[in-house]
Amino acid sequence: MKEMKTELTEQELRARLERLCRPADRLGRVATDAEAYVYGERKGRLWLGAYHASTSKSPGLAADRLNLRMHTEEDGRVTVSYRFGRHPALLIPYLWVVAVGIATAVRAVLGWIKGDVDAGSIPLFALFLMGFGAFGLYGKPAERRALEAHLRYLCGLDTASEETAADVPADGEKPQMADIADMEELYPLRLIFGGREYLTLYGYRASEEGERAVLLHGKGCLLCFRDAAQMRRFCEERGVETAGEPETVGFDTPITPNTPRARILNRWNRLSLMAEALERPFEGDEEAHGALYETLLASALPGAEGESEPLEDLQVEELEQVFGGQAELFAGFTLWRE
Repeated sequence: MKEMKTELTEQELRARLERLCRPADRLGRVATDAEAYVYGERKGRLWLGAYHASTSKSPGLAADRLNLRMHTEEDGRVTVSYRFGRHPALLIPYLWVVAVGIATAVRAVLGWIKGDVDAGSIPLFALFLMGFGAFGLYGKPAERRALEAHLRYLCGLDTASEETAADVPADGEKPQMADIADMEELYPLRLIFGGREYLTLYGYRASEEGERAVLLHGKGCLLCFRDAAQMRRFCEERGVETAGEPETVGFDTPITPNTPRARILNRWNRLSLMAEALERPFEGDEEAHGALYETLLASALPGAEGESEPLEDLQVEELEQVFGGQAELFAGFTLWRE
């Protein structure tokens, strides 16, 4: 088994697991463009896998997985032991193929012993069966690399995004960090997409229409931080204060008819804010979706008329269209370089 030593306690690691992955027994209905990392636990043993959405919206749980064990060291930090595995139910077909391949090879050898000249092509077929079965038992290398990379991220060990972070413009260049110096307070915001979290800031600036929200951004990119400590240093250097704990908005959970309307509206507004900062188009800002937005707005507050009514199937399909380009917006995030 391989190991990853972390700087996290078991409670902190489990909190990240629950926040950045979805329980396998609560996958629910998944939009065609939604993918998520999922986890399960049985008898104290954890496993981590991936859910790939399909056009038929049927469950697409990948066969590859990581089997995990947590060991708490004397200093309270957790070491994670893991090994690659496959979904047990999906191993059976490949085991059957390997067994058939072995049986075919045995038949070919016996045929040669008996002098059966017609058995010449059988070994090739047997090798094909055994090779195909072995490949299926091993799994997909790319899938395994992605799972291992996500485990590193969950353990707080992923620094690759920092190494490839885009250059952030220095103070004095325009546009510069959304001109945060003229804002009295900044509000921390944690966005979760693709099993990763993006910790950023937003504030309010006066305009002709009144106050409007402004998301922290640089030149052509949205800015985020490794953790709360880096965010605090960023604010202290610029003499601004943050108000409250980070607000968390998740984008991995699919929209269903019973999704709370306030949650849908919050997602919509955050994506619109991201698109504005990046100066990119956002489907939800199109006039064609104005009626749906007004419907959500009118019923989003607790106790409002229609707040608890399920969405219609056509509304869910329209929302899938509205949120269809969210991956492109999240690709605009880059880590702040100190």
